[in-house]
Amino acid sequence: AIWSVWRNYVKDRSENRRRGTPAKAVGITERSLSVREVLARRCFPWRVRTVRGWLAECYFGRIGTRAVERCGAHEARYAV
Repeated sequence: AIWSVWRNYVKDRSENRRRGTPAKAVGITERSLSVREVLARRCFPWRVRTVRGWLAECYFGRIGTRAVERCGAHEARYAV
């Protein structure tokens, strides 16, 4: 999830020219974010309504791995 945020909100679209981030290009933000801004506050699912779809699967660790044949999801059995 952090990689996708960095790719879309921090990193410029071009390595050679300062063209802005993909998020800026589509009008989600007006400027690039710094790494400090991205990591300043953790976005828990109950704080942010937009954690759904593939991002929710990534956040909750439900993405399967092709390299492991019998990749099972971790189920917390004794958590309160």
